[in-house]
Amino acid sequence: MNKIIPCILLIILLSACNKKQSARSGCPIVPCPLDLGTFVTYVDKNDSAIKVKDFHAVDLRTNTTIKTSVTINLNPGTYVIADYSNSNLFSAAGDNVQVSATDSLTGQTKTVLFKLALPVCSCGIEKISGPDTVKFN
Repeated sequence: MNKIIPCILLIILLSACNKKQSARSGCPIVPCPLDLGTFVTYVDKNDSAIKVKDFHAVDLRTNTTIKTSVTINLNPGTYVIADYSNSNLFSAAGDNVQVSATDSLTGQTKTVLFKLALPVCSCGIEKISGPDTVKFN
């Protein structure tokens, strides 16, 4: 009986792995680089990075606010729009994502549009369009 339980657990584990593999059937097996996500940097009129408040990103196709799991310290003024933990939100064709933030000193709000996708057989989120830097006046 004691030998049967580990065998059953192994069979369950292998069948779970097999289901994940079949969801991406037809995709080549390739190593994926560590992809932390899609970023945007906010700068002032002198091109100096600034902190913003009320930063948020919304997938306009699903009207879902995007929450990220990246917990590393980024460069000042750099914010994560989306990371691999939210990749299930995006279609292969790409979704429009509205990103807004307010300059913490002037109170000016900027809203920009990105197009993000999770292509079939991809390792991570692809930025199709959108700025790398947003400049406040």
